[in-house]
Amino acid sequence: MPAACDRQDSGDYAARHNPPIYYRSLSGCSQRDVPLTDLASDLNGNSLPAFTFITPNLCHDTHDCAVSTGDRWLASEVPQILGSPTYRGGRTVLFITWDEGEGGSASDCAANESDVGCHVATLIVSPSTPPGKRSGELFNHYSLLRTTENLLGLPALGAAAGARSMAKAFALGP
Repeated sequence: MPAACDRQDSGDYAARHNPPIYYRSLSGCSQRDVPLTDLASDLNGNSLPAFTFITPNLCHDTHDCAVSTGDRWLASEVPQILGSPTYRGGRTVLFITWDEGEGGSASDCAANESDVGCHVATLIVSPSTPPGKRSGELFNHYSLLRTTENLLGLPALGAAAGARSMAKAFALGP
């Protein structure tokens, strides 16, 4: 990201993957849309905001580079989060989710359980979630939004209002 809230692609930075740029009225965007290099000090100083969104660049998300490149990126970032005082204090949940499946033909995946392209991996890591926990319930991206809203004590937005939260299935929340 060349600058906070930058709306232009640059190198491996894809502006379309940076949610704050779509909210032009977002106050303080330039102070809150910060580079990933700020994460370590926030984690170690117990100053992580209530919500942090991290998106990898086009190489680290494996769109433009080998999966092994994305694996190495996650292998360097995830231990930093899980080893932090913030995470160990039980105040953090880490969601790792992909934005698309592969090999399917459906264009609407919100309730589609049969098209393989609608199957999107999501990992949920928290001190309260049992290791290896899986759920047979249908969840989608709206479920992730609903879960986040529940954890933050916020009202559900749009289609998230009708989505199933993942909080109970993965033992999240107070």
